[in-house]
Formats: sequence, structure tokens, C-alpha cells
Amino acid sequence: LFLVAAGCRFISATLLAGQHEPQKPNDDHRLVSWPQFVARFRHGHDGRLLAYMLATQLAVQISGPYFTPFMFEKLHFSYATYLLLIATSYVSRMMVLPWLGEWVRAAGARRVLWFAGLGIVPLSAMWLVSGDLGWLIIVQLLAGAVWAAYELATFLLLFETIPEKVGTSVLKLSNP
Repeated sequence: LFLVAAGCRFISATLLAGQHEPQKPNDDHRLVSWPQFVARFRHGHDGRLLAYMLATQLAVQISGPYFTPFMFEKLHFSYATYLLLIATSYVSRMMVLPWLGEWVRAAGARRVLWFAGLGIVPLSAMWLVSGDLGWLIIVQLLAGAVWAAYELATFLLLFETIPEKVGTSVLKLSNP
């Protein structure tokens, strides 16, 4: 088994070594320093989008760690039930992405982000309505769809609002 794995790694490394950049990237890109990056929050569409994304992620990262203990200690879920609920959200994301792509084309990424932002707010409170597995599967289906809309809209808006010359640098600083 280890010899097969080593052989696959060797083949992969050989194929990767044979890859080359088709052309040298443009030299007109510039680096954005931390002070310039922070200053972007006060000016323009890209700064407002980054501030919104930062606030959303901050709220999610603060509240997120409480869900797993809640499921195990308060709802007394098994690991299988926990995995079912987590998987439901990811399956929902995959199922709605084609439809979301059409919605973004028709309505625009800003409108989709606006609706996704409204949808994110009540998601955690919906867990308090009932501990019934059927209800929570519905909540997770909705959560997957809402988070897919948020992620697609923010992804598209990042490329739409951040100037190309500083795009790589800004994205690097916003996703360490």
C-alpha cells in the first residue's frame, strides 16, 4: 500500500514539475500595505464589502463553537445524527448553486448578497424552535442555501469591486 502511495506521489510530482506558466504575469500589479488595506475600509465599494465580510465572519466565529456542544449536550445527538446535520448543509449548498448562478445573472450579486445577509440572521435562532431532527434538517437545508448564496455573492463581488491591479494583494491580506 505504501509503495503504491509513493509511486502515485512520484507520478504527481513529475507531472507538476512539467507544468509551466503560459506567460509572465503583468508587472502593473502593486502590493497593498496593511495601512493601505485598513484605509480601504473607509473608502469605496471594496472596503465596505470587506468590512461586511469581516463583521459576518466575526459573528460566525464567535457563535459557531457553541453549536457542537449544544447538539451533543442539550439535544443528546449521536455522532451519526451530528454528521447527518452537517452533511445536509453541504448537500444543500451543492444543490442550490446552479439555481443561484441563474439568480445572480438575473438579479445581480449585490441583491443576492443582501437577501443572503437577511437569511443568515435568523438561522441560529431557528435551532431554538425545536430539537426535532426533521425540523433541524429543514433548518440545515435552508442554512446551506443561504450560505451558498452568501459565499457566491461575496466571491463575485470581490472580483467586481476590487481593482485588478491590487486584487491579489487585497485578497491575500483579507484571507491570511
